[in-house]
Amino acid sequence: MTVLPDTDDPDRFAAGSRLSTDAGRALVVDRATAYRDRGLIVAFEGVTTRDEAERLRGSELTIDPSQRRQLGDGEFWPDDLIGLEVVDTAGEAIGTVADVETGGQDRLVIETT
Repeated sequence: MTVLPDTDDPDRFAAGSRLSTDAGRALVVDRATAYRDRGLIVAFEGVTTRDEAERLRGSELTIDPSQRRQLGDGEFWPDDLIGLEVVDTAGEAIGTVADVETGGQDRLVIETT
């Protein structure tokens, strides 16, 4: 099936890699190859028919947080921001980070006080 990777780890889809769908299904990569400029063609262990693959259409694939790479100085994971206090340039409290919307541009969703 075609996968559009959103990762900074080139080995994330190496054979044997473990991923989960947003529905909680565990998947193990059997093999992956580059597909033009459209991402990857990935075969998962146990997904052997077109119908099985179709049931995964639109799924978001994730890893367990323990598999994340070590971060450098000034780097953070978006979910680490949730719950942090937000202050203005004068140090006055504005609210807390309720969510991080990712996509073309990352945005903080702030719950004001």
